[in-house]
Amino acid sequence: MAIPYGFTPTSAGRALIAGLLTGETFTISRVMVGSGKPASLEEMAALSDLVEPIAEATSSKPIHSGDTTNLTVEYRSDLNGGLQTGFWLSEFGIFARDGEQEILAFYGCLGEFPQWVGAYTPGVAPDIRRYPCSIPISGGVNVQIDYHAAAFITSEEAAALLADMVQGVGGIQILEITLPAEG
Repeated sequence: MAIPYGFTPTSAGRALIAGLLTGETFTISRVMVGSGKPASLEEMAALSDLVEPIAEATSSKPIHSGDTTNLTVEYRSDLNGGLQTGFWLSEFGIFARDGEQEILAFYGCLGEFPQWVGAYTPGVAPDIRRYPCSIPISGGVNVQIDYHAAAFITSEEAAALLADMVQGVGGIQILEITLPAEG
């Protein structure tokens, strides 16, 4: 039997979403990535944690569009002090608060297509993996994250980062370019 591929709410996640119809807030508490692979769709839905958790990840801020909330799960090898040893990323999970308890609300598996994430080397661009997620939720439900969404940077932060990276490299100049409005 093939390893399942896809992104789905877990049984606990479905129960939490059903309870949100009373106007509660869906609060994402953390995002994790790992190397595990469930054996079946049934096992995938019954998970309460990743099969083989490796590291915390992050996400973009959720964006609500119609009856769907969209966000991007991102793992960067430079997060949390830097990845010491590479691994095959084959699963990710979005955890949420259900009252005082934290549950695995959504689970994603890359099936037979895991992605290698290399160890972090200071001074070298980090290895980055992004997974867009669409969560269909009925109207009126508020989705929040309970941690800093660090998946994306502003253009000012990117310019400063690039300038810092090339500082001291001989013969390189960073020039500002302005394109005329007429093309």
